[in-house]
Amino acid sequence: MTFSQANNLVTSPSRSPQKPSYSVNSVRVTSKRRPQCQRNRPASARVSVRSSRRARCSSRRSASPAACLRAAQGSRQRLSKAHPKAQQASSQQSTPTLTDVAILRDEDFGGIYFDITIEDFNKLGFAFGDSLDVTFSNGYELKGIPYYNGYYTKLNEPLVVGYPGYPHVKVGINFGDPLWEVAGVTKKDTATITVAEPGKFLVNQQTFDMTYTNERSDYSSDEVFANFRASKGGKLKDNWIYRSASPIENDYNRASTVSALASKAKINFILDLADSEKDIDEVLEDDKQEGVDTSFFTSLRDKGDVAPADLGAAYPTEDYRTSLVTALNKMAEHDGPYLVHCTEGKDRTGFVCLLLESLSGASYDEMLEDYMLSYDNYFGINKEADPKGYEAIIDLRFNDMINCIAENASDNPNSADYVEGARTYLRSGGMTDEQIDALLAKISN
Repeated sequence: MTFSQANNLVTSPSRSPQKPSYSVNSVRVTSKRRPQCQRNRPASARVSVRSSRRARCSSRRSASPAACLRAAQGSRQRLSKAHPKAQQASSQQSTPTLTDVAILRDEDFGGIYFDITIEDFNKLGFAFGDSLDVTFSNGYELKGIPYYNGYYTKLNEPLVVGYPGYPHVKVGINFGDPLWEVAGVTKKDTATITVAEPGKFLVNQQTFDMTYTNERSDYSSDEVFANFRASKGGKLKDNWIYRSASPIENDYNRASTVSALASKAKINFILDLADSEKDIDEVLEDDKQEGVDTSFFTSLRDKGDVAPADLGAAYPTEDYRTSLVTALNKMAEHDGPYLVHCTEGKDRTGFVCLLLESLSGASYDEMLEDYMLSYDNYFGINKEADPKGYEAIIDLRFNDMINCIAENASDNPNSADYVEGARTYLRSGGMTDEQIDALLAKISN
């Protein structure tokens, strides 16, 4: 999907020996501070990306997991006893079916809750990775959509989600239009859910429901642990645009390592995709209390050499493009080397680096290699060790991003015009040709 299609959304969705054995939920990434109960877990614990402080909600705009849960929990009383037949499911049938379940609008994002808990839903025989048919009593249907425990679809694709902590199962459109309005349902309507094909999306579920550890000793180097490296491709200057996990967010025990590597690389400017100024203040206060050394970051911030962009993952939308252009214009006012980061330096950072690599004339293969290295660093997923997982990530993440830059690029990846695609994307966010040329002069030879 290209940015020009963003407002016409439809509802059709051997690991390296140095790395641990992983089982990743790589949804990301659009909230503010994580709930305090999550932030208190030990830094050394094995973590799921699903439980990180930036968990994606099914909307074009972003919200914290806490906000999502508050909205869902507030619906529990309103949903209860709304329909006596809500729990009448055909558990005796060979095909799991839930009939005439009550529904309620998610007031924050326009998705639709079913009046059943994730646990009870799964007890009926529904399983993450299944393909489901959803039919509403007004006649609106969603056929063959995935059921996941995270938001693993491409942007603008529908899914049923049993997100950990949600009190109810939910159906929505990932970063798309509000399904409640799209489906034209009311609170008097009900839904019937049936398994269309068991395990159809199981590879995606297993690939994106993995975890990684926060122990430095589980990784082969500081660079792998911190997901720290210089972007390459096309005419990009060597060792000029670095990417990494956060140098301040220490929930994953990487901030100090990133800071040391950034200092060694003589980083002169930081583009922080994850945080607002307020977020940074809160994170730095946490770091101070926990004894995390953030002196390198704060020294740049004090000089005005940090640009907080506070971006989610809705990169085709107008709001995203406008905000990113503002941040890139500020970056172009400074000299490199530059550091681009979000929380893990994987998907939000991945898209921005793809955009800059495209602008600099990188090839599809060069961009793919750089993007996929993050999944190898964190989870040991690469073409040789896990070919199915590798292809799933390309399909659901990388191609979705590259198609946003150059329309239908994944259909003919080696012939797409990524340079002009990148320029068109930046223009759509308000960047002039002169500003684009100025940015390009800063980052490429």
